[in-house]
Amino acid sequence: MDDPLCQDCGKQINRRMKANVWQEETVLCTPCFHAREAAVLRAKTIAKIIGIAHSPWLIHDGRRQSGPFTTREVIEHLRDGRFKWDWKSWRQGLETWKPLYSFFTDASLHDGRLELRDLGQGECGRKKLDQRDSRTKGKASG
Repeated sequence: MDDPLCQDCGKQINRRMKANVWQEETVLCTPCFHAREAAVLRAKTIAKIIGIAHSPWLIHDGRRQSGPFTTREVIEHLRDGRFKWDWKSWRQGLETWKPLYSFFTDASLHDGRLELRDLGQGECGRKKLDQRDSRTKGKASG
């Protein structure tokens, strides 16, 4: 009987190596099995930080909740001023409501990217936007 092949990397899994079965269908060598486990854990962690991709957004302005909105709609509403940066937002996968500035950056309003923000970076990004806005208002009125 031939030794099985890893279905990810194609290496032969000899008798001294352990063959692992992923989700009852894929035979993997141990390094590939661990790589898949790590990828699943990363995806779950990212979902807790930015929510599940392509899930609709709910927005709370401090008085009432509205939505659902697509990411593109949220970007358009931020761009045209209908949404404020500090309004709370939530979507599937998130553990708590977070301010919009935690998810979207000024750059994301130009090209539609959703930039991952974590570890307080959203707070820093908001301060930079406030500083830029105050400089812009001073120039416009002066």
